Amino acid sequence: MKIFSIAKSLISNQVRSGKDGFILTCSGRTIPMPPYADFQNDYELTPYDQWLVCQAQQEAEATRDEVMLSRLLSIDPFALTEELRGLLHDYLFGETAPCFGIDDLITIERKIE
Repeated sequence: MKIFSIAKSLISNQVRSGKDGFILTCSGRTIPMPPYADFQNDYELTPYDQWLVCQAQQEAEATRDEVMLSRLLSIDPFALTEELRGLLHDYLFGETAPCFGIDDLITIERKIE
């Protein structure tokens, strides 16, 4: 999977600000931007966790990774741990704590207020 390695090296450790509401995965697939999540508030993480599990499942299907897909189908998106969230991030983006540019948006909003 040479293409996978090249894509992973090109997008690792970058802010994924997205374009037209989409971001890239390590495999080069475009997926919708994640919903906003306050990582300090578990209640607000539920939509984000659902998005993350769904995108990881779709990634496994698209790359025909049957072993990973079988594992992902057994994950409860309402009970993700920080460690599992990090593994899913790594599977999709090649890093355990990707930045989607949301912090920049929050800073800009605060300056406007």
